[in-house]
Amino acid sequence: MRAEGTSYTLIARTLNQSGVLSPSTWLYKNGHVKTERYADVKWATITVKHILLDEVYLGHMVQGRKRSGLCEGQKQRILPKSEWVIVRNTHEPLIDEETFQKVQRIAQDQSALYYERLGKYNHLGASPNLFKKLIFCGDCGRPLVRYKHVIQNRRLHYTFICRSHTNDSASCPYKYIVETDLKGIVWEAIQHEIALSGDMEKLVEQYSRTREATGREEALRCA
Repeated sequence: MRAEGTSYTLIARTLNQSGVLSPSTWLYKNGHVKTERYADVKWATITVKHILLDEVYLGHMVQGRKRSGLCEGQKQRILPKSEWVIVRNTHEPLIDEETFQKVQRIAQDQSALYYERLGKYNHLGASPNLFKKLIFCGDCGRPLVRYKHVIQNRRLHYTFICRSHTNDSASCPYKYIVETDLKGIVWEAIQHEIALSGDMEKLVEQYSRTREATGREEALRCA
């Protein structure tokens, strides 16, 4: 499918709609892992991408992609391919070399196009993602992700969507919220809380002058 030009996202969606188990769910169903959260994991775009770029399916053993130094307090980091350990022809391949390399060329071309376009709209500015990992889908519970749109090459427009629906439209209803609308909702909530705080201070001040408050204060002094 990828060699024919199908996107990672559409491949993931097709696998989910066809009932093909994701790697995590396959491991769970076959008893290789016991963690319940793997019981119904759907195919994701990044999973498809990683599989299509992995030389293990050519029959080669690939190790040393990542390095971490937990005892030294170092975080895990991805190593460049030049530092990987690749042992060729260790097992039977699942894909032929020609198809695999065709898919790699597609990935390289798309990556080059992505970086070519990366700074195209820098003149329009950018804004930080204030709501990253703070807003979640009300149906599946996953964090909503922010996507950038450029309107008529003149204005940036950000929208939060549910990634579950993108990967499998049947697994979660379609939904989105425009960032400017979300900021407006949050600002109204902040103003409401500020108003409540001001009202509470007034109420406390009024109560402190009442006979009941005075009596309780006197009782505490005598206790």
